[in-house]
Amino acid sequence: MWQSVLHLWAPPPVNVSLACPPPPAGEAPVPNGFFDPAPVVAAYQWTALATGLLVLAAVLACYLLDRRSLSRRFVWRWWAVLGAASVAGALVPLVMLYLIVPQQALAGTCETNPLAFIETFPLADALNRALAGFVWSALAFVLLSLLLTRAAGWHPAAGGFFHNRGCPWPRINPFGA
Repeated sequence: MWQSVLHLWAPPPVNVSLACPPPPAGEAPVPNGFFDPAPVVAAYQWTALATGLLVLAAVLACYLLDRRSLSRRFVWRWWAVLGAASVAGALVPLVMLYLIVPQQALAGTCETNPLAFIETFPLADALNRALAGFVWSALAFVLLSLLLTRAAGWHPAAGGFFHNRGCPWPRINPFGA
């Protein structure tokens, strides 16, 4: 699990096991088969892209909706959008891997069904990636806030990036008195 958190954009796991269909009555149970690696890799790549675009959209929405200077209202919104981006960064991998992107068994790995059949991705692996998405979405939101306010904040036409240069939490703590 911690390996997933530390390496969100690392290659997807190889040889993800799946439970083969039960054998006919009277036959011995079949050991686990494996998911086809090509759809697993594609699902992980789409998940990474969707999470990255979501965080970028969250940063742009946070800064460009308000063109006024740093205020308590902006700081509260910054923290709220950070939290929302983190939660959404966890939900995107969970929904995409577990519900949306269809996965299939690797042909020939299950004796009871040697064909490539559709199977649901393991929830434990999707939850690992969701935890990683939560951590890295928060980190990416903070880093993009800093980088975009430094890169775009030099010019007054940049709107919220100019007026709210820098990450707000070093200057104002909304949770303090």
